[in-house]
Amino acid sequence: MEEERANLFFPVEQDKRGTYIYNSRDLCLLTELKLLVEIGVDAFKIEG
Repeated sequence: MEEERANLFFPVEQDKRGTYIYNSRDLCLLTELKLLVEIGVDAFKIEG
């Protein structure tokens, strides 16, 4: 655990394709969707 972020949890999973580090907090970019489309993002993954 990091000293500077002692109260944050980052789950880690690993499979044959690699290692994945997840943030413990949700990230909501709903207000940024228009900008993301304008800069060329053409796919979004929604989990929940």
